[in-house]
Amino acid sequence: AQEFEYPRHRVNVNNGFWIGKYEVTQGLWNRILDRRLVWDHGSGEEFPVYNLSWNDCQLFISEINENQGHQLFRLPSESEWEYACRAGTDDMRFFWGNDNGYEHLGTHSWYVENSGREAHEVGQKRSNPWGLNDMIGNVQEWCMDSWHPNYVNAPNDGTSWVEGGILGSRILRGGSFNHHERYCRPATRSSYNINWRHYTKGFRLVRDAG
Repeated sequence: AQEFEYPRHRVNVNNGFWIGKYEVTQGLWNRILDRRLVWDHGSGEEFPVYNLSWNDCQLFISEINENQGHQLFRLPSESEWEYACRAGTDDMRFFWGNDNGYEHLGTHSWYVENSGREAHEVGQKRSNPWGLNDMIGNVQEWCMDSWHPNYVNAPNDGTSWVEGGILGSRILRGGSFNHHERYCRPATRSSYNINWRHYTKGFRLVRDAG
């Protein structure tokens, strides 16, 4: 564990939400937004979209919400992302068990040891107990939250922690096809500038329930 994953704290996700079973795919991206990205680490309709910035995600979300006629979709908060990833298994290191030797990581995720350093079609690995695929590995996923160096004073209600933090930097979760095993854990967090694109970074959609 890294020091910025502490202190461990209890979060009650007060508001229901739906989260995508899969990462947003290149096919969906092309249907919604006429803005081509460079996909030179795996391409196709069912491959996750990647090589995009946080601002690119917001542009896509604005477009899909405009098509729906109201603000329906958004990025997850960091707490929502981890809650969905763990799928009710917060007493274990992974949603399939503690797995201290990472022996079963490849069953559930594409990471540097089995990916060929390329993205793969979504849904090829075993899902978590809530039926969500690729929560760990394949592409790292943007969240709404600003980057803070630890969880001191973090919200405990599941909402995004946008105030304060490092200006212009947002959270990424889940590890990617080019990350080593220790970065592919439900607790792992990192950040990146909102304007920068990177070939390991994609996203997943959330909508509020009700």
